[in-house]
Amino acid sequence: MKSIHGNVQRSRLLLGSELSSLPLPALTVRQPVDGEFDHELEFRRMHETLTRLRREVESLREKERQHRLLFEKSPNPRFVCDCRTLRLLAVNEAASRHYGFTRGELLGLTANDLCAPSDRAGFLAYCHRVSLKGSLPVEAASGQFRHFKKDGSLIHVEVTAAVIPYKGKDAFLVLAQDITHRKQTEQRLLAHHATTQALAESVTVAEASPKILRAICESLGCDRGELWRVNQDSSALRCAQVWAPASELELPTHRRTLARGEGIPGMVWLKNKPLWIKDIAQEPHLARGTPVGRGLRTALAFPIRLNDEVLGVIVVYTREVRGIDKHLLRMFQDITSQVGQVMGRRRVERQLLEVSEREQQRIGQDLHDGLCQQLAGVAYLADNLQARLAQKSPHDAAAAARIHTLLKETIVQARQLARGLNPVKLESVGLMAALQELTSSIESLFSISCRFECWHRVLLHNHETAIHLYRIAQEAIHNAITHGKATQIVVSLARKEDKLVLSVRDNGRGLSPSMPRGDGRGVENMRYRARTIGAQLQWDPRPGGGTVVSCTLLSQKERQP
Repeated sequence: MKSIHGNVQRSRLLLGSELSSLPLPALTVRQPVDGEFDHELEFRRMHETLTRLRREVESLREKERQHRLLFEKSPNPRFVCDCRTLRLLAVNEAASRHYGFTRGELLGLTANDLCAPSDRAGFLAYCHRVSLKGSLPVEAASGQFRHFKKDGSLIHVEVTAAVIPYKGKDAFLVLAQDITHRKQTEQRLLAHHATTQALAESVTVAEASPKILRAICESLGCDRGELWRVNQDSSALRCAQVWAPASELELPTHRRTLARGEGIPGMVWLKNKPLWIKDIAQEPHLARGTPVGRGLRTALAFPIRLNDEVLGVIVVYTREVRGIDKHLLRMFQDITSQVGQVMGRRRVERQLLEVSEREQQRIGQDLHDGLCQQLAGVAYLADNLQARLAQKSPHDAAAAARIHTLLKETIVQARQLARGLNPVKLESVGLMAALQELTSSIESLFSISCRFECWHRVLLHNHETAIHLYRIAQEAIHNAITHGKATQIVVSLARKEDKLVLSVRDNGRGLSPSMPRGDGRGVENMRYRARTIGAQLQWDPRPGGGTVVSCTLLSQKERQP
């Protein structure tokens, strides 16, 4: 027996220390038949047991080697960190390579040190959920966070963690996959979609610009956005819109106008090409016109172009330093091209409307100075003819008198038509006077009740806006008479808080099915004029029968050119 156990001990030494913790196999001592011990049978059993144990040890060694290989050679960063302190206990080669730290530097950090400050609370909450359950279900297994690299740049990572035993205590095995490219693509698509939607839903570029700046800044993680527009005389850039977090909007703003080549927006206007400044502090010659003292580091500026003409500039700022991103440049060029096309289309529409208005004014002036004067001369001749025929031929004199009366009525109608074509003078009270004259003219021409109400004086300083409001009222009256067969019409002009409201009420047949949809040239013309001045136009049924047409304009838009 002693020799058998000695052989077992020697076999253990040969197999290595891994068997030291394994118990000795139970030896069944068979009593020899003739009083002799069967050594051969017992050695055979011992050999089989030791062979099996050796294979198990080799299998364990192979599994450990495979796990270590999977950990070390994984193309994605992997960490092992303490469950309580989150101190990194082990990192793989990919983690060191991807984050730019040496293995020793990483082992001196915690997993939370890699997170962006705003993401650390979320990462701690994620680790807490994992520690409670050991691992999370598939639908909640991962979390998305932003990590710092050694050079200070931020990357987006998708983290999956599980609790594992490590050197006698629980630890997190953390797998981090870089999803920066995917995240950036999603953000660019979101910004592009939001810009398109803002342009489609807004009446003017001025109305769309805050939505566009907010969409760009929030989608791409920018801290400030500005829209600069070239003045009508192309003499300067004017800051038309600023977007920033609510806490910063109250801070003193920088210069609102810049010359060509002045500051970042002016330089983009001058060069007619995008400008990407990685660190504003390194470009002091561009500091003019830049919001300083707010920790802004990187600036991205893009011209809004229509063909080769610069209509404006969009500038966004970030507090983190960002290197040039070709994909982001391409996206911004698409957005600014879209904005440029809309601005160009609005400008052409405005120019066409101005040409039409000038032509109407010219015709009205010609009617007043030409036709009306000629009709007045003919009326004078008819009056003289009547006087000469009064004694010779009373019948012919009566006919001449009838001609004179008709000529005077024609002169009145021609003058009213001339005023309708050229209604509003440049004085601020011109709209009130023009609407009063319009309603009086309608009442006399169509023999219906048409009056103007304005209980408090309403001053309008923008002549273009006054013209559009007059034309809207004129078209609404025309529709009420022609389609609604109204016999009573009330035109009112009033200020309600910060709004200017023009309304036309009638007692006609009410809304037709096509009216709210904008079918028909007159209604579409009214909608277009309202869009041009940034007003809201709506049709509502009037209590007791008839229609109410309301055009509501924010007071601040009255002064916009």
